[in-house]
Amino acid sequence: MSAKPTKPNRLLSLLANKQLFWLLGIAFLFVLSFWWIPGDSTNDADSYSTQEAGKYAYFQTMRSLHQDAEITRSVDQLIPDDAEVLVILSPVRNPSEEEWDELWRFVNSGGRLLFAPHAYTQDIQTGRFNVSINNSWVAPTDPFEPDKGPAVGIARTWEKQSIPWASTSDLDVERPGKVNQVLVMVGGRVQAVRRRMGAGSATFVASDFVFQNKAMFDPKLRQVASKLFELSRPYGRIYFDESLSSSGTPRVLGILFTPMFRPISLQLLLIAMVFGWWGSKRFGPAIMPKSTDRRAIVEHAQALGNLHFKIGTAGHALRSYFEYFRGVAQVPGGRIDKVAGVLAARSGIEQSEVERLLTETQKAIQAPNLASGTAATLIQQLANLRDRTMRVGDKPKA
Repeated sequence: MSAKPTKPNRLLSLLANKQLFWLLGIAFLFVLSFWWIPGDSTNDADSYSTQEAGKYAYFQTMRSLHQDAEITRSVDQLIPDDAEVLVILSPVRNPSEEEWDELWRFVNSGGRLLFAPHAYTQDIQTGRFNVSINNSWVAPTDPFEPDKGPAVGIARTWEKQSIPWASTSDLDVERPGKVNQVLVMVGGRVQAVRRRMGAGSATFVASDFVFQNKAMFDPKLRQVASKLFELSRPYGRIYFDESLSSSGTPRVLGILFTPMFRPISLQLLLIAMVFGWWGSKRFGPAIMPKSTDRRAIVEHAQALGNLHFKIGTAGHALRSYFEYFRGVAQVPGGRIDKVAGVLAARSGIEQSEVERLLTETQKAIQAPNLASGTAATLIQQLANLRDRTMRVGDKPKA
């Protein structure tokens, strides 16, 4: 009883087709271009984002209120060379110790800094600024439990104004009475402070709540956010830093997928995917060489020549070829001048030229260190003499 033939599994056959994965990748990048090119920002809280926690409205508001200042973004450098004011709001990663030192030197030499971390950040130490940002927010233990967010309280500003304030953090400032100005307080907890350092100043805010897009709809919050900015001397070159958001992922990858460069990056990836698919697909059978024997001889000769060149044995190659030449050309024994006369008569080449070639060949064979170029030249000349000798000798006699 014969066994029934098994039907091929269509799913396995489909998955084994490599061309399918190339086409799916191309289609994915093509669709992604339309869905992502206008795109959202890499961080839903940065100055590109129009979401509730974003800072796009604050960035545009400051540009419109301070048209005499040059306000722009910095996406590839923490402290640009011409920066006078630096605004860092809700970075994806907080500055490292080395970067805090750079910021301290920037402020100490006359720069102005405004810093506010993300609402749900970890505790932050600011190095020589001597300001600690302590966060009491705890992530929900149950993944299905909604996050209640920060509690909203009433804050008192440095202008004796009462405003709604939401924050899970507070500031701990060393030596609070000498070089500080407390700007915002909530129930005895410091929420914003200004520190004078050298020729500049740094303003720290415990939460980014007051700078968010949704806060710009509240006139009091909008006014406080604007005044916090004005404390940082709003003229000259002012940069909103986005390099810390771009470098939250690997730095180059983060910059390539920022809103400015994202369309170009996706198009380059799409072109690379198309060329990869094109190069992986072969139409028809492979073209076989016409003469495999001839190809094998040539490849062997090339490999042998490269080996002699690498290990410096050109003299052995010349000696072997000269012995082969003597046998094929039937070189008689005796003095060089007599041997050169016989070969000159057979080949039609001047006797002096043949004698010179034989003399140089013998000297080169005896040389301890023979250059590869010299050996190659002599072998080529001997091969030419061999060919001339054999052609003249093969002519039919009259």
